[in-house]
Amino acid sequence: MTANPSIERTSSGWLRHPRAVVLAFTLALAGCAHPSADLGASRQNREAEESGWPFRWKITKINGGMSMTRVMIDLPSGPTKADPRLKQAILNHVGKAWFYRNIRPAELEDVRLMPDGREVWVLKDEGGGRAYVVTIYSSPRWGRRFSVSDLQAFRKGG
Repeated sequence: MTANPSIERTSSGWLRHPRAVVLAFTLALAGCAHPSADLGASRQNREAEESGWPFRWKITKINGGMSMTRVMIDLPSGPTKADPRLKQAILNHVGKAWFYRNIRPAELEDVRLMPDGREVWVLKDEGGGRAYVVTIYSSPRWGRRFSVSDLQAFRKGG
């Protein structure tokens, strides 16, 4: 027996009134503006910035809820480092995956230059922003080579 019997717990403890517990928990969370979305976006944006990745999450409040939208950071446009032959090889590589999702072949709309030398190739797409991060490098054995990220969807003008 405890010193104060008025606060003694029984076997059911504080779960004696589960509706009250659920209501209190719900009201406590209702005051929070989706903290997990804010924290998740902040963490992912911090990781993207540390790694030099050109895409971020933008949180927007809409009709009492929240929306997470992917945007590209402001990068300067410029010419690609790829010569015409390498450019076509990259577009052919990208086009294989692109063609399965679209009826027409991939067309380059813009090239954005990243500070670390990589390029963001933005494709023409009426549905929104679609881009690939392209790394062009020299190989002593094979000449100029490239690597391409997975397709990155984002909202233009974000």
